[in-house]
Amino acid sequence: MKKTCVPSNYKRKTMAVFALVLIAFLVQLSGVNGCSCVSTDPQTKYCNSEYAVRGKVTKLTYGDGFIGVDAERIYEVEISKVYIGNINEEKGGTVQIRTAGSGSMCGVGLRLNKEYLINGYFYKGQMRISLCGMMFFSPVDGTNANFPTISDEDCKCKIENILVPVGVQKPKMVCGVGNRVRCSSDSGSPGDLAECKYSSDKDDCDWDC
Repeated sequence: MKKTCVPSNYKRKTMAVFALVLIAFLVQLSGVNGCSCVSTDPQTKYCNSEYAVRGKVTKLTYGDGFIGVDAERIYEVEISKVYIGNINEEKGGTVQIRTAGSGSMCGVGLRLNKEYLINGYFYKGQMRISLCGMMFFSPVDGTNANFPTISDEDCKCKIENILVPVGVQKPKMVCGVGNRVRCSSDSGSPGDLAECKYSSDKDDCDWDC
């Protein structure tokens, strides 16, 4: 029986086409299962964080898979300040922070040699971040050099998307988004907006500049 010979370059082209089709399929799949986040106030994100740090991104590597699709991003970050979490506070202490490989999978893109305020969670002992939980996505500058001054007591408060009419008693320990006030430009409040603060005198929470 006569055998048919297949040129080696034909095999290489076929494998290349197959790889491209597979990548296109994975991209489409990740787009179908796109990142969807519930709208959450920044203060709530901070209080729900298992760690919050300021640090400089010094290196980016990738896990297994296709870069830009399913290969997770692994950032090396030099920590300069710790706000939440049991993390090495010594300046120059380096940690690894991981995130999904693409924005459609809620991955966060950080730029090399830039300093960020980073808040996230731990999973299997690893520090991780996601689009839904991060408070800030731009590098640190004069307007966001620190996280808001939120204490453990303030984290007792709840921020709800409600408007409490004048003369009506608001729910205890709740700040209504519709009642939030704007602060003076020199108040130091993020975005010149009042923060939901706990008062031990009133044993209640309210907006405060």
